Amino acid sequence: RGAHPTTLAYLMGFFGKSCTWISRVWNGVLEHIHHFWGRRIELDKKPLTPEAIDMYAAAIESSLGDPDELIFGFIDGTEIPICRPIEDQQLYYSGHKKQHAIAHLVIVLPDGFLGEIF
Repeated sequence: RGAHPTTLAYLMGFFGKSCTWISRVWNGVLEHIHHFWGRRIELDKKPLTPEAIDMYAAAIESSLGDPDELIFGFIDGTEIPICRPIEDQQLYYSGHKKQHAIAHLVIVLPDGFLGEIF
């Protein structure tokens, strides 16, 4: 859904078209992207192997010196704001930011890829 930060109602005034037209164009663009580049943007479902963890830890060790603990990635968290959902609003409400959001917690690996997504 492309509901935040710009709604279809705002885009109606911007483009001078109906919500239905804008929604069809949006979905068509998404289908086009998925058709041509879907395989390249899908998540890698391979688990972190012990060999891969050792390789990532060696890369971080060479960068930071000799850390006391084994470090193979860095934790990063973010909240992506969304419009207020019709159902289960309390599940998406962030008391910290005082808005509805989807929270993601990821392990970022030294090569820039995401190791795990929670």
